[in-house]
Amino acid sequence: MISTFDPHPQIHWHPLLDEELFLYVPAKHGYAGRTSIALKQLSEDGFIGIRKGLGMREAIDGFCREAGFTPQIKFEGEDIPTIAALVSSRLGVTIIPAFQGIRYHQRRNCFATM
Repeated sequence: MISTFDPHPQIHWHPLLDEELFLYVPAKHGYAGRTSIALKQLSEDGFIGIRKGLGMREAIDGFCREAGFTPQIKFEGEDIPTIAALVSSRLGVTIIPAFQGIRYHQRRNCFATM
């Protein structure tokens, strides 16, 4: 579970859903349309990240550390639509859960892959 809440002995967590994460890249990026990629291959790409301190950001940073690199954060956003718009503007790549609004962007400048 991704959460920013501190554990408490009287609170029990139950997962509501599992979200699959995707790499989102600009439509003309070299990885657009790929079905798989090693996370380490993104070590030279500029990242657009969710604001530091949020659970999703901590998880993505952790995945990158496990792959042997620290993401080069170029921009941060508070929400997925903002982050997707920054990717569409060719300002970097991101890893986020599936986002329905990407269907519109995918026809334009943002491509969800993997």
